[in-house]
Amino acid sequence: MLGLSCTRYADDLAFSGDRVNVIILEEGFLINPKNMRVMTSSQRLAGVTVNEHANVSRADLDLLKAILHRGPASEEREHLRGRIAAVQMLNAKRAEKLLRKFEPENWK
Repeated sequence: MLGLSCTRYADDLAFSGDRVNVIILEEGFLINPKNMRVMTSSQRLAGVTVNEHANVSRADLDLLKAILHRGPASEEREHLRGRIAAVQMLNAKRAEKLLRKFEPENWK
């Protein structure tokens, strides 16, 4: 509409566009400079990479793959399964590969 977009993840909001500050102030809202960041490419919002679409970061994905490769300790397994579920919400294809590696017979 005005060349703006808004992304929401839980209670975090991200606005994109040239007139964001002007519109926020015109609508009677205050901007807290401590909570505002101007970002360009490779943006992360609440731990999620949000460029052209929301996705899991390469670093997070590589860490999960490394844990799965060595075989998670028994106390890590439930936490790890939850992290794979978070990836699944963002990128089902990547999560499918992680889930295959999550099977106990694949652990060394």
